[in-house]
Amino acid sequence: MKISDSHGVQFLQSELLADAALIHGFSTRLGGVSRGPYASLNLWHESGDPTGNVLENRSRLATALNIDPPELSTARQVHGDQVIDVRESFCDRSFDADGVVTDQAGVVLAVGTADCVPILLWDPEHHAIGAVHAGWKGAALGIARRAIRKMIDAFGSRPGGIRAAIGPAAGPCCYEVGPYVAGKFAPDYVVRLPGKRPHLDLWASNRHQLLEAGLTDAHIDMANLCTLCHPDLFFSYRRDNGVTGGMLSVIGLGEQATLSPLHVARPHVS
Repeated sequence: MKISDSHGVQFLQSELLADAALIHGFSTRLGGVSRGPYASLNLWHESGDPTGNVLENRSRLATALNIDPPELSTARQVHGDQVIDVRESFCDRSFDADGVVTDQAGVVLAVGTADCVPILLWDPEHHAIGAVHAGWKGAALGIARRAIRKMIDAFGSRPGGIRAAIGPAAGPCCYEVGPYVAGKFAPDYVVRLPGKRPHLDLWASNRHQLLEAGLTDAHIDMANLCTLCHPDLFFSYRRDNGVTGGMLSVIGLGEQATLSPLHVARPHVS
């Protein structure tokens, strides 16, 4: 992945999702107007940052990605495994889900994170997209696999043709968990270091789910950037003890896409 800069806003983009008909980006914390622990591109209304700052930051991100001002809403993230087809819930502003998919041009999907794993999905053959919020609870429930299944059922997607980008998130270097959470995952995704609590590798767990669902290794792009390790680039709920901002990971079809205001729930940590 590479960091792009547009109108002073910096965001990550994946070469796998580079297409003239596709809009996408993983926001960083750079390019906004917020101050203090929310500096500077905080995109979460639930963070405690003044609403005016968040609206200005969202407007700046929309300008940077060349999309229209916000009109739609998306799911409330609840750390589950529900994946919603936006065609079926287009006007519903109250549903709970941690994954959203669509094949509708002019719609931009997004998920909010500040340590959890964001996954953006694209099926170029069927012109379908998805956005997934995969924290440890969602990963343990298999939300990445469920998102692929939803695209297969809703759009006729072939898993081998779907491309996925896994964005910045808490890495195995820093993501400490207790025995209960560690027990929810196969040993391959739990790093055990002498004298330390278990560390969870959510990057690898989510990647493995995508491979199990039928994606090819060549169609999975990983940022491999830990949100805790890079305070200059990313917000981190864990690193900053919950007093922090949040990022958005965005994907959309069509030139006249609309960025959702995203009623995003603050993440829970273990």
